[in-house]
Amino acid sequence: MGRQTLQRDYQDGVVAYSREITYNAKSQVIEEVTNTKQGADIYRAETAYDYGSGVNYALGSPLVVTTVNFKNDQEQKTSEVVNAYAWGDGPMQSELAYDGDLDSGSNPINTSTYTYATVGGSKQLTQASIIYGRSMSGGLGAMAGMYLHMANGARTVDYRNDLSGQAIKRDESDSHTTGDPHEVWHRFAGKQMGFVGNNGTADADYEFSIYSRVMATGSGPTATARRAPPIPEPELRWMKRDALRPSILGQVGVTMSIPRISLAPLYATRAEA
Repeated sequence: MGRQTLQRDYQDGVVAYSREITYNAKSQVIEEVTNTKQGADIYRAETAYDYGSGVNYALGSPLVVTTVNFKNDQEQKTSEVVNAYAWGDGPMQSELAYDGDLDSGSNPINTSTYTYATVGGSKQLTQASIIYGRSMSGGLGAMAGMYLHMANGARTVDYRNDLSGQAIKRDESDSHTTGDPHEVWHRFAGKQMGFVGNNGTADADYEFSIYSRVMATGSGPTATARRAPPIPEPELRWMKRDALRPSILGQVGVTMSIPRISLAPLYATRAEA
């Protein structure tokens, strides 16, 4: 089917991260196993995806994601994510319930909700109200790991979108006073022309991406930003002026590299690592 089934990333000649993926006949991911090396420890996550069936089938969106976690081959906690969807142009996530210890029976179930606005007949995400623990560490499946990047207690993420539904502003807020991530995208004719933010960068080379992947997940008020060495930096990226010429609109834009500068006048707060 032309789908990726195995990935291995190396650091200093040693496998730092691996991911093995299993698909069903619909080309949906039904199982993945990841191994992540963090220091002297190896974290493994075995994740299973349940898409439902019959009237409960959500057009290929997962209903339940279950992850069994291991540290150095010793089984740790099993986590579970249960998704609920609203319907717009397709399934749109309305609620996410996270159980960080499925076998406990007494731990709290953290539930996050998502708010949408209807613009031009289409729904656009405007706010996510998130309640999750951020203190879990290491080696999670790609989707399961995404659910853990949340602050302790309630956290809100507000989005401002343009008329085409593309995000042009993203602001986080929580109960901590150490700073929150803020990001602004400048777009023209559907193309991203510039970006300003204090949340580090996702525009990384291969070596940097491996370094970021094997860093331990932070916790508490110091984990509001992306994992990036040594600390999340303000970032300013802009397209070259020629990228705006009508003759090359629609082509791949050329990115102009700009040295990182202090964005303190732009943002009163910045994310700490």
